Amino acid sequence: MSFEEFIKAKQEEAKSKRTFDKDAVITRYQNYVDDFYHSLQNNWLAGYFESMQPQFNEITLHEDLLGDYTVRSLILTIGDAQIQFKPIGTVLIGTCGRIDAICNLRKGMFILVNEKARTPRSHTMKVKSQENKTKNLVWKLVNERGMMSFIDLTPESMQQFIMEIAR
Repeated sequence: MSFEEFIKAKQEEAKSKRTFDKDAVITRYQNYVDDFYHSLQNNWLAGYFESMQPQFNEITLHEDLLGDYTVRSLILTIGDAQIQFKPIGTVLIGTCGRIDAICNLRKGMFILVNEKARTPRSHTMKVKSQENKTKNLVWKLVNERGMMSFIDLTPESMQQFIMEIAR
């Protein structure tokens, strides 16, 4: 390959690469956060959600690649315990999004990963290309006891998490 052919090939390669659309990334993350809240209300905490006096608030996040943008946070109240579900961002290492749940000094973490991921390593192996990075994503609870692992969200796992964080 000559130098001229090399330059031409690199220029063609650059043209064919997808450009980074920060507005699309923000919108996708906002939609995933809203899907998380919808699943809380209609699946994981169905029948209990309204009794927890849900309060949604707009918060502003700042990420270096995306700038400032707004996203909804949620506070659930159970007796005198308040659990805040606070979105953290989407441009993160090892995940496509994160929401922290905070109650007093206790904290839990939900991350957006490939549906088949069970550990950080298995998620990284599933996400080899940019195209695969946003396919088959689901929210999972991070289990930080022992070796970090991901817990599928079901009514049982979410309700168990709520009981542990709000005790």
